[in-house]
Amino acid sequence: DRQKTIMKILASQGLLGVSKISQFAEMPVSSCSNELAKLQEANIVEMVGKKRQLTDYGKKICQQI
Repeated sequence: DRQKTIMKILASQGLLGVSKISQFAEMPVSSCSNELAKLQEANIVEMVGKKRQLTDYGKKICQQI
């Protein structure tokens, strides 16, 4: 599942930009951006400047997967 992959990447790498996340996840930037938008709507990922990181809630969710 793409969202779980992104969450695991952010959990291990911390604050990253979309292009870096897409490289780690081996998915197109557009797909990565779409999945990140869904994760942001769910309050799992937040933006810091132009980069993304897990929210506290996202970190708790990530520990359960």
